[in-house]
Amino acid sequence: MHIAVFGGTGRVGGRFIEYALAEGHTIKALARDPRKLAPRPGLTVVQGDVLDAATVASVIAGADAVVSGLGGAGVEDPGEAQSQGMRNIIAGMQQHGVRRVLGVAGGGILNSVDGACATISLVSRRCSRRSARATRKLGMRCATAISIGR
Repeated sequence: MHIAVFGGTGRVGGRFIEYALAEGHTIKALARDPRKLAPRPGLTVVQGDVLDAATVASVIAGADAVVSGLGGAGVEDPGEAQSQGMRNIIAGMQQHGVRRVLGVAGGGILNSVDGACATISLVSRRCSRRSARATRKLGMRCATAISIGR
């Protein structure tokens, strides 16, 4: 399978690339800094930004599926990578007829108060359901994988 990957320089997206290549899939990944992705057989890296719709669409061209490992920049200045980036990904998928998308994310909880994992799990399930409904309306299949660690 040929997979377009966004957010591949992060911990979760990078791990996905590692596992997918080990299973024999080919990957085309978008990276602002391609040096952050070590060259490997089966991996093509395109330099660019997820906020550039044309570049995003070029990464998706020819893909069987898309994986988004886009992460937030933090609570104080979250930026637009996840929100506008995902809009660009969906537009590129529609342009190229790609109907499968997987969103992967990780939430690290250090020194959390009791119940933080349960709260994040509940919020994640709600967001996952909303995402699934939205992608079904577009005629796409969606899966979300969330990793919560201490």
